Amino acid sequence: IRLHTGKLVGICETESSKGFLVRTPHMDITDLGTRFGIDADADATEVHVFEGEVEAHRPDASTDTQPMRFVANQSARTLADTDTITRIDHDTDRFAAVNHDGSLNRSVLLARTDAGLDIVDIIAGGDGRGASRMRGIHPQTGEQNAEPILEYSASFLDSHGGYTPVQANPFIDGIFIPHTAEEVQVDSSGRTVSGLDVSTPRSFQLLWAGGLMPFAGSQDVVEGVARMYPEQPQQAPVLYFISNKGVTLDLDSLREHHGVRGTLTFRTLVQSIASLENSRSGTADFLCLVDGNEVAEIRDMKQGSDPMPIAFRIEPTQRFLTLIVTDSGDQLHSDWVVLDRPVLEPEAAN
Repeated sequence: IRLHTGKLVGICETESSKGFLVRTPHMDITDLGTRFGIDADADATEVHVFEGEVEAHRPDASTDTQPMRFVANQSARTLADTDTITRIDHDTDRFAAVNHDGSLNRSVLLARTDAGLDIVDIIAGGDGRGASRMRGIHPQTGEQNAEPILEYSASFLDSHGGYTPVQANPFIDGIFIPHTAEEVQVDSSGRTVSGLDVSTPRSFQLLWAGGLMPFAGSQDVVEGVARMYPEQPQQAPVLYFISNKGVTLDLDSLREHHGVRGTLTFRTLVQSIASLENSRSGTADFLCLVDGNEVAEIRDMKQGSDPMPIAFRIEPTQRFLTLIVTDSGDQLHSDWVVLDRPVLEPEAAN
């Protein structure tokens, strides 16, 4: 995963997660079976180890430079204008998402939804202050409140190679199916992105907002979401984001509508959930762009992977937030990504 700016908490406890790499502008951090937090911006990167061990090194270090190792209750920092990594005082309190024993405090991560703009509500046709659920957007036509495609074979949607406005919703700039790895338009200003791992110019199903998604082939995913929200599963604040597709929010429209000024913070938990028990194992990529520039990514997510928190700041002068899921270049094999409680928090609520 690449973290350009913001905070990240890594919970990497399975054998397969060892070697998990987080790249920031100034430091590469490799998990060796641990729980850790990272705080990165343009000026510096810090890593704080809560449990286990990580390796850290400068991305510009020579190949014969040995990485530094840090264990539980140790922390390190590197600055943009230096070529060294130095030890600093350990600080767990700056990561509210982590308990003192190093475990993930899910309630803290998600409790802020009421203070922010609910992106699930926006995708479902609301303005971010409501609780609209169980609606979708068609990635080919941009149709809002589209009915679910219940027939499995009809769920495969080919790209028309362009960017489609969502006319019925002023807070959604547009939607698209990446048709190639290069020069994919991502907003109405004409910005494009390249370097996507896309193996086929087609997607699967709608972009679906909330509840339990009703169509064939989703049973395992629906059961997974129901376990996350057992008391009110039909109100589950999740986005079902299945490769290959992208959606762009118009932040200026949201700011004007709600009278929001200052910085916004985007926050969510990202998880890849298997759709069919006997399906071929696939991977997926999740990318976040602001005004066409990549600010966060998770590459090669495997089915059943641990949820990964993502949070980053968006400046008042920045207009478009784009969320993209692709098939990691290995075809459409159950590439189901769920965004759990994606929110935009105004500065006063941070």
